[in-house]
Amino acid sequence: MKRTVQTLLLASLFVLPTVADELASDFTFEDINPASTTFGEKITLSEEYAEGGVLVNFLASWCNPCWQELPILQEMVDAGKVKVIGMAADEYGAGPEGVLTMVARKELTLPILWVDVEAAKELEKRYTYQTLPSTYIIRSDGTIAGLLAGAVSPERLHAEVARAFDSASEETR
Repeated sequence: MKRTVQTLLLASLFVLPTVADELASDFTFEDINPASTTFGEKITLSEEYAEGGVLVNFLASWCNPCWQELPILQEMVDAGKVKVIGMAADEYGAGPEGVLTMVARKELTLPILWVDVEAAKELEKRYTYQTLPSTYIIRSDGTIAGLLAGAVSPERLHAEVARAFDSASEETR
């Protein structure tokens, strides 16, 4: 049992290779973050990654590591390093209020897309993550560079994003 827990913890520290180089499934959802420049608009993943790649961060209002990681992602957005889309699913009919409270508290301006229960079931089939937060790194060609499962350090997050997008830019040269 102890070894299994250690293995799981170790696995969560690395980018999971099982999704690497697969094409990201497209989706369109509404941005519910009032502080975002795209508030109220429908955001389509393929349009976002076509502009230079994007991180898709799956989160929940009850997930402490999610809320610790989001300010780091916001800093990366503010510095112009990467685009980030937050994905929050309806949590058993709870509505978006908990997510909106945390977004306001953390002063986030990145888009937060709200996913209703039915759409969340469909997304779960296409984006298979087993822990929150989970961040998919998607290149500008729509391929998934990797999946960061669980909370990661700022250093690890920066390194993985740089590695994914630097290798993509080298391939296009």
